[in-house]
Amino acid sequence: MHRLKFLLRTLVLSVLLLLLSVSPTREAQSAPLMTVFLPLIAQGSEFRSLGPEGGHIVSLAIDPGDSDVIYAGTWGSGMYKSFDGGATWMLINDGLDNLFINAVAIDPVRSATIYLGTQTDGVYKSLNGGLSWAAARSGLNQDAIVYSLAIDPLETNILYAGTRSPGGVPPYGGGVYKSVDGGASWMESNAGLGEDWVYEVAVHPTHPNVLYAATHSMGVYKSLDSGANWNAYNNGLGDLATRELIIDPQTPKTLYVGTWHGGAVYKSTDGAVTWESMSSGLNGAKVFAMAIDPNATQNLYVASYFKGVYRTTNGGMSWNSAGLSPDFIYAVAVDPDSSTTIYASTAGDGIYKSSDQATTWDRSNAGLIATSITSMLVAPGSPSMLYASIFGGGVYVSADKGESWQEANSGLADKGVNALAMDTANPLILYAATNSSGIYKSIDAGNSWNSSNSGLPSFSGFSEGFLLHYDTRIPVDIIDEGVIEQFRSPQNRFPAFSFGGTTQSILSIAVDSASLYIGTRTDGVFKSLDGGTSWNATGLGGVGVFALAIDPYNQAVLFAGLTGEQGSVLMSLNGGDSWIIRNSGLNNSSVYGIDFDPNTENQLYAATKIGLYSSSDAGGQWNETGLSGLRVYAVSVHPSNSNVLYAGTDAGLYVTDDKGATWILRDSGMVNTFVQSLSVDSVEDLIYIGSKGSGGYRRGNLIP
Repeated sequence: MHRLKFLLRTLVLSVLLLLLSVSPTREAQSAPLMTVFLPLIAQGSEFRSLGPEGGHIVSLAIDPGDSDVIYAGTWGSGMYKSFDGGATWMLINDGLDNLFINAVAIDPVRSATIYLGTQTDGVYKSLNGGLSWAAARSGLNQDAIVYSLAIDPLETNILYAGTRSPGGVPPYGGGVYKSVDGGASWMESNAGLGEDWVYEVAVHPTHPNVLYAATHSMGVYKSLDSGANWNAYNNGLGDLATRELIIDPQTPKTLYVGTWHGGAVYKSTDGAVTWESMSSGLNGAKVFAMAIDPNATQNLYVASYFKGVYRTTNGGMSWNSAGLSPDFIYAVAVDPDSSTTIYASTAGDGIYKSSDQATTWDRSNAGLIATSITSMLVAPGSPSMLYASIFGGGVYVSADKGESWQEANSGLADKGVNALAMDTANPLILYAATNSSGIYKSIDAGNSWNSSNSGLPSFSGFSEGFLLHYDTRIPVDIIDEGVIEQFRSPQNRFPAFSFGGTTQSILSIAVDSASLYIGTRTDGVFKSLDGGTSWNATGLGGVGVFALAIDPYNQAVLFAGLTGEQGSVLMSLNGGDSWIIRNSGLNNSSVYGIDFDPNTENQLYAATKIGLYSSSDAGGQWNETGLSGLRVYAVSVHPSNSNVLYAGTDAGLYVTDDKGATWILRDSGMVNTFVQSLSVDSVEDLIYIGSKGSGGYRRGNLIP
């Protein structure tokens, strides 16, 4: 019966999407949907979506009327829906202007009514099960970040949003907003709440005038008058950095709150009047989210930061690891019709499903593409062989140009891969730059990995918490500044999480016939003359290096792209032994990518925060080469035609055939137009594009 329902729904949805696709007003919005659902039609798209499947899945919600129906909110690819208990997923983004989804809430009475909380774009609403969306944010604070949504179970047109306004310094603004008309309008509901943002709002299941709020740094608040007034309820709460709060649906005076700094769960049995720590066995796991079994409320699950899932079967008296370590788990959800079925969503590794109460897990990613591709490499002499590094997902290999993928993470304990490089003299040798565990090396085309960190120091900075689940090259000002501030404050700094023998964070790699260079987040450039067996510091230290490039005409010449605060470009004429500044004309802009023209000596290009720049004298002077004001994250020169350049920006792929005098935007068919990596295969006349949040793409016709 479930299978029949799924087939009927799929047929109806496909027909509707096909009808939408022929409407000129819907064409741009339908392209990504057609790519996922109707691949035969999608062959005509300018870009072909490649995957791999998985990615950053931030929120989960199960339809209370049909537990086969599940919604997944992603970070960068919008919304997905499953009709078959997570076996397959469909993209449902029509009408969404923001693809970064923090929260999903389903009307408990009219389950086709769904609300989304987004990053800096307020709330969206659907009346047809996600087939289309419309903004529902009137009255919300400007550019509201919505962390959570809660619906009054008795009057479902009443709902609450836990929010924050963008900005990294106090007062942060935000707090709780209330709507009494199904999201059509919102009003502040913050009296007594203080100047803090709210991660979670919870409504009492039988007395909805009673509300609870978990705040960023001021603990738990309670309202007895539907949010009109709030008071702090923190007696016994040892950590005021509260991230999650849930109510026992069978005994509503029982509450659980998960905290961040201390990594603990607290329990109250008197409606938050007093709290008691219930953290035995959690091992300091920082709590990101929680779920309670509605049928057996002594069973709870914790989604932790890089420690997988934890479970208790005795109301929090003791906890045990329930697998998926060392993944960063964003959310957990319990099937209300079958308590043995649990879902967990991750930062980069997609969704997992368990059918035995989190004893074992299987991936549940078919059709779900929200991966963040930091590198794509084509093997020389084997153009069908393609490698991809995924932030949070590790390394994947394809033998058919990206049509299918295999995970290649054996031995790679840290899946936060910022860059991937290949030894062109021996394509079996690969290097993976990880975000918190240094450098890994494979000598068998990714079948197995070993850490290669001898001589590398530990990370001299500090872990920036949530920065670990973003591509590290993305500038701070488009990330959740408040979350960053939380971890940058001196009292909250802690060592970077590490799996590979060092806490070093590697951002970039460059390889030549004799030397291997890596750029670190805070400790400059390191060099190896023995294929990564040992490392030595170069004359450049104390800086973050986003990009490295070796001059193809002189392998002793090395360029490093830095953050604007530390300069833009440095050059070494002696393999990194010493460095000189090559910043003239770059206005101290951050440089995310550097590429040499392989056909013209001393000609190179820099992808910067403020556009694309070129130099014809080995960096002596830089000149704007178009795309002014755009953030350019990757640049590539056509291997045999120096007039043709490719630039990956947060607005799509730009192409020029006149060295930057004019540019053409190419973004048709991309779900997320944020391009962060490029790889050109001139033999096959293909370019591979790595996106920030919607996987990899392939496009032919390299010359416009």
